[in-house]
Amino acid sequence: MPILMLLSAALAGDLVVDAKVPVTVSVDAQQAADVFQVGVLRLAVDDGPHKVVVVVAGKPSVFDVTIGPSPVVVLVGRSGTTVGAPDAQPVPVAVGVDIPVRFRAAGRDRLLLQIGGQRVVVAPGVGVTLPLSLGEHDMTVRSPDGTSIYARGMLVVSGAGDLVVQLAEGKMPETSGAGLSFDPVAP
Repeated sequence: MPILMLLSAALAGDLVVDAKVPVTVSVDAQQAADVFQVGVLRLAVDDGPHKVVVVVAGKPSVFDVTIGPSPVVVLVGRSGTTVGAPDAQPVPVAVGVDIPVRFRAAGRDRLLLQIGGQRVVVAPGVGVTLPLSLGEHDMTVRSPDGTSIYARGMLVVSGAGDLVVQLAEGKMPETSGAGLSFDPVAP
């Protein structure tokens, strides 16, 4: 019996839930966890396709995910819930090394992201990864046509790893990953 348990553990991947709000997580119709405070939860889940249900304030969101060698990261915040796998393995932090930062749109609308001199459109379900250097980066989140500003501030990259910024219409960006933070700036 212990051999089967070891084999099962070897075929498991990680489902990481970065919760900024209280949340209930179910995997394949089985409740996996309740998170009552801000925190990061790492669940070992068998490799392959799964249905993940995330319930925030009584409202369920259903996601089809495929667990594999890279962890699947669920970012649950005040602006919504997004799911995705990291694009790259963590890189060592060194001066002059760009670090991949994943931007995701929560909700139904596309958003215009301005960071440094770059302008990109971030669509729901289709994240964008940008290589950023260590340090502060001017960041603005706007409506797709650029006429409305939803958030403005500094994105601070201080380390590497699975770095995710979740964007939403009319809300402040939420970050996931120890090497990332957003500091709002008053207009």
